[in-house]
Order: sequence, then C-alpha cells, then structure tokens
Amino acid sequence: MNWPNRSTVLALAVLALVSSCFSYQAQAADFSAKTLSTLTSKIVITSDIYLNPPSPGDQEPARIVAGELTIKNARIVTRGRNLIIATRRLRSENGSVISFSGSPRLPSGQTSKGGMRGSDGGRVDIFLLDSVEGVLIINLPGLAGGDGGKGIPGLPGEQSTVRGPSGSSHQLIIHGPFDTTIAGPFVCDQLPRFGSPGSTGSAGGPGGNAGPGGNGGVLSLFLGPGVNLMDHPQEFQFYAPGGGPGNPGPGGAGGAGGAPGPPGNPAEGCPSPIPTPPGSAGKSGSSGAPSLPGADGHLEQHTINSN
Repeated sequence: MNWPNRSTVLALAVLALVSSCFSYQAQAADFSAKTLSTLTSKIVITSDIYLNPPSPGDQEPARIVAGELTIKNARIVTRGRNLIIATRRLRSENGSVISFSGSPRLPSGQTSKGGMRGSDGGRVDIFLLDSVEGVLIINLPGLAGGDGGKGIPGLPGEQSTVRGPSGSSHQLIIHGPFDTTIAGPFVCDQLPRFGSPGSTGSAGGPGGNAGPGGNGGVLSLFLGPGVNLMDHPQEFQFYAPGGGPGNPGPGGAGGAGGAPGPPGNPAEGCPSPIPTPPGSAGKSGSSGAPSLPGADGHLEQHTINSN
C-alpha cells in the first residue's frame, strides 16, 4: 500500500481543520449525496491531531471534508469540540476519534467552593457516502467532575480571663538544743495553677459540593445507500460513558480551643504552675454534597439526503 508523503498529509489535515470551521449546522442538506459525490481530494492523517477545546465564545465545529479520508495509526482528539467528517470513502488502520487524551482531572474547587462540572464528550457527525474499510474507534467519554474545595477552618477559642489559684507555703522551724530555733525550708501547701480553660473553638466550615460529571458524546452517522452497517457491524466501535462525579470537599478543621487563664501567684517552695488544658477544639465541618455522573452518550443513524 502506497501512503502519501507525510508532510503533504499533515498540511492537508491541518488545512482541512483550520479553514473549514463554520457555524455548526450539521444538517443532512449540508452534505447530500450529490455534494459528496463531487469530492475528489484525498487526506491521510498519520499523526495525532488535537483540536482546540471549545469556549463560551467559540463553539464552532471542526470539519474534515475529502473524497477519501484515511486515518493511519493516529488519533483525532476533539477535547470536547464538535467535529464533522464528510467523505465518500473512509479507511482506518488503527485510527480513532477520542474526546480526551489520558485521564485529565479538573482542578479542585477553591476553599469551600463547589467542584467544576466535567466537560461533555462532544458530538461527531460522520457523512459517509460510499464505503468504509477497517475499524474506526470513536470514544467520547465525558470528563469527571472536579472535587469540591475544603471548608474553611474554624476560628480559635478565646483565652480565659479567669486567673488560677495562687500557690501557698509555710516555712519549717527547727528547734535546736537550749531552746534555739533554726529557720528551715519552705513547704508548699498549695500549688499555683493556671486559670480555667478557654472557650471552645468554632466549628469548621462545610466542604464544597462535588462537581457533576460531563455527559458522554454523541455519534451521528449519515450513511449513503452503499453503506449498510448490518454488513459492517465492527467498522464503527463507539463508546461514550458519562464522566463520574467529583469528590465532595472535606469539611474544615475545627478551631483550636482557647488558652487557659493566667496562673495564680507563685509561692516560695512551690514548683511552677501546673498546666491547665486549653478549651475544647471546635467540631470539623461537614463534607460537601455528592453529585451525579454525566449521562451516557448515544449513537444516531440517518440516511444521507440524495439531493
């Protein structure tokens, strides 16, 4: 089998993708049997092509239009952009059209914010007039939703203003011979202590909700009278599962308990004040709410308009 020059192939493919972006009106009248029968160009794609992802201000589909289209050991990665393929003859040798490469993950939501919705798998319309050869894999899964952000942490409790009890002690008097007395050491009667624990920390904030998954894509086949999928059940292998939901964001940590009140006055002969535990830590915030997966995509089959 003779394949065209690689540089020519890539130039043709890029030209077809860049120069043929129009408003997305994938109607049967756009590519009737009469229109497709006039196509004579040949395009061979031999390396991966990545489409620009759609944006709110750019929803135009990409179009590949040729009399004969061959995809050889290559992928067309739509990144969610709609794609129209119109050809008389389609040949695939280890070729595929996929919505996303790898397993991209959306960034987690900001603090206490919900996760982003996963991108949809997009739509692929294939207008095929005469024949299909080989197996073309079309995998248009939706992206998983983003994880919710972690809740904000709680505020620490306030320090207690209640001072702890002071220490107290007495000095021993040692009696010697001939009614003499000697001043002895100080004996601690009560240890000084810190004041009562501080107030309880505030509860952490709730986590952000999980982002919903994107919907699986849609494959719409517009087939000419010479193409019968009953005779070619394996030529188009289509998969389009909905994206899974993101994970709910964890709740924020509770605030630390407030410091205890100041210690009482020291006393000679007594050790340092006994520590008092701080106030209780606040409760952790609740996790964000779960979300739903995206809907699975579907396959549509139509007959090409003969006019």
